[in-house]
Amino acid sequence: MKGRLVTTTQSVAVIGDAHRATGLADLFARYGFDVQVISPSEDELPALAVDLLIEVVAEEDKSDVLRAMSKAALAESILVTTTSTQSVTELATAVSDPAQLVGLHWGHEGIAAALVEVVAAEQTDTALVEEVGKVAERLERGSVVVKDNPGFLVDWLFLPYLNDVVQAYDDELATADDIDIAVKLGLGYRKGPFQMLEEIGVQRHLAATTAAYEATHDGRFAPPPLLCRLGTGQPAPRHASTPDPAEKEGNKA
Repeated sequence: MKGRLVTTTQSVAVIGDAHRATGLADLFARYGFDVQVISPSEDELPALAVDLLIEVVAEEDKSDVLRAMSKAALAESILVTTTSTQSVTELATAVSDPAQLVGLHWGHEGIAAALVEVVAAEQTDTALVEEVGKVAERLERGSVVVKDNPGFLVDWLFLPYLNDVVQAYDDELATADDIDIAVKLGLGYRKGPFQMLEEIGVQRHLAATTAAYEATHDGRFAPPPLLCRLGTGQPAPRHASTPDPAEKEGNKA
């Protein structure tokens, strides 16, 4: 399969429940693709004579659904996973031809993201990586090709950054608002880190950085203590003053 020619993608099947799949299907349809939404099944899917199949199921269901997609797809179809936390190379072992599988990571903004990461597993046909990049361009999204790596590229840089600012807040370097101001005006970022953490959700960030740490044992991804406490239900430090030292010591007890 390596090196084969890839025809222009026109027909797409989005595999996922209505809540997850409808938005992505609407996006493809808006840019002229022929789209169908298929309810996921871990056991069997109908035969799907389409150019590209993309799953949007929960992380714990991806391997089983990819296996079913592989059985339902044409030999020349492109299979796409939207995983955020798993290795695309490992997921590729679930499909009949691992060269067919490409990762497409939308980031924390979901389908509204201006950038998508096209993830090449170790087995992926390079022609398919190029084709998925062209699909992203047709959707008017910027795309970067990245190797299969925990966090891919954006989260590889972004997760430690958020961990650092949470630790800076816990170390009482500044209030959350002042950290946001410093990053926006001092570094030129469009959004402050605590604004982004509020949008992403503390628990979602905690899950992502924990998964990256468990995969790499890289200390940059180790969730700081305050993040762990916030992930258990405390409100994020947005529009809040630096904690009172006595209160902080009490939390650490």
